[in-house]
Amino acid sequence: MQQKYLIPLKKIYPYLSLILFIFLASIFWEYIKIPYNYSKDIPGQDYLKNFHNPWNDSLRFVVFIFLPLSAFLISKLFLMKLKLLDFFIFFFKDDKANLNEHSLVKNNLNLYLFLLIFIILLEFLSLDFKNFVYNIDLFHEGLWLTPSSNSILNNELWQSSYVARGLFGNFHNYFIWKITDMNSIGISRFITLFFMMLNKILLVLITKSLTQKTFLDQNQKNLFFIILSFLLIGLISYDIGASTFYYRLFGLLFFTICLLSFLEHFRIFSVSFFFMGLLSSASFFWFIDIGIFINFTIFLLIIFFAFKKFYSKIFFLLLIIIFGWTLCLLILPEQEFSAFYLNVFNIVSTIEYIQGLIYPTPFLSKDVRSTKALLLILITGVFVINSLFQKNNETSYETKLSLFFLFIISCINFKIALSRSDTGHIKSGLSFIHIPLFYFVLTYIFYWYNKLNLKLNSKLPDGSIQVVFLIFFVLITFNKKQSINIKNVFNSLNNFNYLVKEKDDAYLDDDYKEFIDFYKKISLNEKCVQIFTNENAVPYLLKKPTCSKYFSVYISSPRNLQNDFINDLSLKKPTYILYDSMVDIYDDPKLRLGIVNQYILNNYIKFKKINKWTIYKIN
Repeated sequence: MQQKYLIPLKKIYPYLSLILFIFLASIFWEYIKIPYNYSKDIPGQDYLKNFHNPWNDSLRFVVFIFLPLSAFLISKLFLMKLKLLDFFIFFFKDDKANLNEHSLVKNNLNLYLFLLIFIILLEFLSLDFKNFVYNIDLFHEGLWLTPSSNSILNNELWQSSYVARGLFGNFHNYFIWKITDMNSIGISRFITLFFMMLNKILLVLITKSLTQKTFLDQNQKNLFFIILSFLLIGLISYDIGASTFYYRLFGLLFFTICLLSFLEHFRIFSVSFFFMGLLSSASFFWFIDIGIFINFTIFLLIIFFAFKKFYSKIFFLLLIIIFGWTLCLLILPEQEFSAFYLNVFNIVSTIEYIQGLIYPTPFLSKDVRSTKALLLILITGVFVINSLFQKNNETSYETKLSLFFLFIISCINFKIALSRSDTGHIKSGLSFIHIPLFYFVLTYIFYWYNKLNLKLNSKLPDGSIQVVFLIFFVLITFNKKQSINIKNVFNSLNNFNYLVKEKDDAYLDDDYKEFIDFYKKISLNEKCVQIFTNENAVPYLLKKPTCSKYFSVYISSPRNLQNDFINDLSLKKPTYILYDSMVDIYDDPKLRLGIVNQYILNNYIKFKKINKWTIYKIN
């Protein structure tokens, strides 16, 4: 009788310990605190007024996720009478002797890969690009329009603009405008849409890599690949604000492809290994946060190599990393590289103080959105741990490694949500967890399908089920309300030209047009312009460089930056400054940048209020 209930208890105890430690982690969430650094007197959204250290949320996340998962893992090991050290030795041991033959055969997924890429391209061309001509987001779009405009006019990058995102994140228009000789808001929006399309292709490639490692027959692998691909690419919407995998994640997706490819063969002299090393430097020139995520993952990969005694791989990886950074030093002028370094250092050390929103306490805050995000990560972590206990003829060694690192990358990427816990950032931070989560859910569906010996398609020709699912997903894709219509394919070039060649006025309402026209007239003889509101795109619309590199006042609140800001204003002495705006929905710069505000009040007087904007003139 005792033996009869032993097996069920083995399955229940780890989950009970998991739930218990989730409860404890929730209770102690707010007690996990690092003392606030009072020398960081940086006005921001949440942190300064609550004396909240930016590391609190990350530490709380680590405890909430990895304490319950550790308890779950140790419980399983205890019931299976395994030691933790023995388990890790087993995991890090490269055992490929028992690989199932299905994992060794590179079956014909290429046909479906090409079909899916074709569908993604067709969907992209089916967009009505004319529908993307709508009012500009002065704050967000200004983050890349104005720096790019400054670079065109000043022939400088970081020396002309202090930016929070990175080379591509803030200056991509500069390169596109240079190449195409088209300086427009439309082409900027097209680039965003284009990279979101590329993200869909990368997700399909990631899916292919994971599918080829599954122990399924060829027909089931094809079906698995089709379903998982459409589940993932369905997370990307061309309605930019609603997309999960935003275009900034292209760099991290590309790195993930390289990592998964490398984990299939572990070859040093491979394209994937070479690109992983180069991305250590290149990713910092994509988006700064993505660069940090990728380099932290590389650091963990090096630790993994050390456990496996892959010292030659560590050596060559470090060699490629050094080569990449040396190349950057040689390509960039010395002054630009110095400005880049200072920009990155300042942003990394201050940005969370500036824009940080405290992550809500799971369960107790009654914030469903944030709690759900943490639970999804925990559930995926449980799936990963369970997969590590499977035999290598059930789940291949390469699959275990791939899913383990995908989970780690997902946790690292969630830093986006921990830094700023609004809906958009939680959605973006949670994006990567969908890859292993959907994989596991689909794997269990196929497992039970085979275990129950279901033969739903036994009388159907091979490939018919795949074709049915493919047609089903295509119909869903082209039935979205996102300006997608197959008829647009035949007029895609004209729609594209309409978008990229449309004038700036098409993106402004009547009040803004009147204001911009007025500002252009009074600043006609000015060499530069300066704004003191969060409408970052105004200098671009005026077709003038900014008098200070601190075009975005939102990220310029640190005291040393304010002093530098004042030095720029003292040197350039702009005649007019856009001082106030009734449509600025972000924090009041007059409170954030008190030092600069006082300088303006001491040296400028009110000149004119036009519609909703107030302009000051030098006294």
